[in-house]
Amino acid sequence: MSKYYKLNKKYLPIVSRRNPHPLKNCLDNFKKSCGELDKLTKINDNWKNLIGLELFQECKPLNIEKKILTIAVNHPQWRQALIYNKHKLKERIEKIGIKNGD
Repeated sequence: MSKYYKLNKKYLPIVSRRNPHPLKNCLDNFKKSCGELDKLTKINDNWKNLIGLELFQECKPLNIEKKILTIAVNHPQWRQALIYNKHKLKERIEKIGIKNGD
């Protein structure tokens, strides 16, 4: 059986009607992903003040997924510095209005 059907000489794909996703779920997922992008943008805009000049030159935020901020570093020593300063960074991020529970 073909995956397409003919309608007025145009071929359209057959859409599976099994388990369609409600539009509300799609919009909620979109809203959530936009929220994460907004948080990442805010962090990027304030990165130098959040992390300090020395780390600013060696690290950059990549993404936020499941409330976890991923940061790229140029060398493992900078990873260690981030781990050491983790709590200060979390506090500073909260001060700019980004809460862990958001």
